[in-house]
Amino acid sequence: MAALDDQRDVIIAIDFGTTYSGFGYVFVKASQDRIYVFQKWGRGQGISYSKTPTALLLNEEGEFLKFGHAAVEMYRKQAMSQTDCKKLMYFEKFKLLLHSEQDLNERTEVEASNRKKWPAMDVFVKCLEYLKKTATNAINERHLRSAKDNPNAEPKYKPEQIQWIITIPAIWRISAKEFMRKAAYKAGIASPADPDQLILALEPEAASYYCRKLPFEMFKGEYGKEVVKDTLDEEGIPYMVVDNGGGTLDITVHEVNAVDGHILEKHCPAGGLYGGIHVDEEFEKMMGQAFGEDVINNFIKQFPSDWQTLMNRFEVQKRAEEEVDNDEISIPLPLNFINTCNHYIGKDEAINERIRVFYSREVSVSSDYLNITMNTLGDLHRPIVTKIADRIQSLLSEDSLQDVKTMFFVGGFSEAQFLRREISRRFPDKRILIPHDPQLAIIHGAVEFAREPSLLRARVMGKTYGVGTCCTFDPRIHPKEKKLVRPWKEYCCDIFETLVKKGERIDLEETRAHSFLPIDPDCTEISFRFYSTNQDDAQFVTDREVVSENVTVLIPSPDTTKGLNRRLRLEVKFGGTEIKVQVTDVESGNVRKASLQLVATSVLHSRFH
Repeated sequence: MAALDDQRDVIIAIDFGTTYSGFGYVFVKASQDRIYVFQKWGRGQGISYSKTPTALLLNEEGEFLKFGHAAVEMYRKQAMSQTDCKKLMYFEKFKLLLHSEQDLNERTEVEASNRKKWPAMDVFVKCLEYLKKTATNAINERHLRSAKDNPNAEPKYKPEQIQWIITIPAIWRISAKEFMRKAAYKAGIASPADPDQLILALEPEAASYYCRKLPFEMFKGEYGKEVVKDTLDEEGIPYMVVDNGGGTLDITVHEVNAVDGHILEKHCPAGGLYGGIHVDEEFEKMMGQAFGEDVINNFIKQFPSDWQTLMNRFEVQKRAEEEVDNDEISIPLPLNFINTCNHYIGKDEAINERIRVFYSREVSVSSDYLNITMNTLGDLHRPIVTKIADRIQSLLSEDSLQDVKTMFFVGGFSEAQFLRREISRRFPDKRILIPHDPQLAIIHGAVEFAREPSLLRARVMGKTYGVGTCCTFDPRIHPKEKKLVRPWKEYCCDIFETLVKKGERIDLEETRAHSFLPIDPDCTEISFRFYSTNQDDAQFVTDREVVSENVTVLIPSPDTTKGLNRRLRLEVKFGGTEIKVQVTDVESGNVRKASLQLVATSVLHSRFH
């Protein structure tokens, strides 16, 4: 990965999260090496935060209305004013689609709150467009303030002066990374002509960069001005980074090369859909039990924005600390919720009688507030907290990770007291380091990553990757249904050609190359489709354990005069945060970068050998 381009004068890092988003920036050539985190989210609603909900509101034609706190507030107000908000398309938690959708492509759709389907690419593009606009306005405003005494200063930064970073989960598939890059291009963040202007930084890696540079006193419950990095490098033992976000759990393990000080990945990224939103799901289950599934379903159907308001209020209240706050949390209930309960159940006493069928005194309603004891709040956290701890335990039980002594916890869900307690209980022999503001660790770290991307020198492959090819048909080993007959030769199609194997540690600049020939003399474009598997010995791309990565490399080959004798060498770098591909014409020596394309699973790969 290249060092920061000399023409970049400012770095902007966007943390595009499942539940919340934000950004930070640094002026590369400023005298003060300071990272600024945008703190003005919610100003229009009378609040000020460093992050805003990853929520988007579109009108029925798909035109942009609001993003973040403003989207949540407008959606709520439209319902209160009796405007037909069912025509509005409200999106949230849609980032999870990129992890879970197996057939991800540019035609993939996402469902709005009103059940209307809309192109996911357009949803991501509109969010990124807004974040880009807000970020560029922020850096230009600060630039003007700092340059007011310099008459020769430019009024604002040119697009090519900005280095962009977007953070993504390390556990994402190739297609999800490519989807995000394409969305960024469409939003005007970098372009295919200058792809290096956009870096996709892996979230736990960014957090590692940040945490290593902090003194111990910047972590909860720790003291001392010694920098963490110095202790880790001196000990020379691996450490774990656990990113607990709203949607996903992202874990990586690093170690330091004692010779040159570079960071090496010790274990491939691990995790899954173990984010803080699962606490919200448990809350929804509790509401269904307490008030009745029919009551809740009718309320959600009739007043979707009020339900969203209730969930947002729970999101705030669930962060309560038992040592600091009372022994229960109280959530204001929307008027329409009270009216719905009055209609189906009765007044407060009747409602509480209904609730006590399942919850003795742990859940109650009084004065239009929903009261939940801290013990019950802990019960809502327990399923996902247990899964997170189990996943970490599973990793630490592996032979290669027996010497991990330090664990960094970052991300918004790392602030949850119930998670912190369980981790401390389950891993008493580990040093647990949580920054004072864990939700901002990734923004800070992403900026650091942009300045020194080659500090992390090697990554471990989480899967075996390959491309689909053809080879000479051998009736002794190849099934007849794979035979492709040409006048000049018989081929076996759908061969899984391995490029790199699961568990291999790949250096940042290491290249894996394979040579191929076309099987059709007149073809003017050759495509290589990527596949992955958890197996080491896949034979065909149609094997049950093989998964299409939904990306292809398109290689133009307009000169067909040599027919079948056009040898091409595919060269792939797996050591970065994204795979990089280039193609060499073996005879001429011409080298060209190849672009990745998102394709649907149903699209067949081109045949070559």
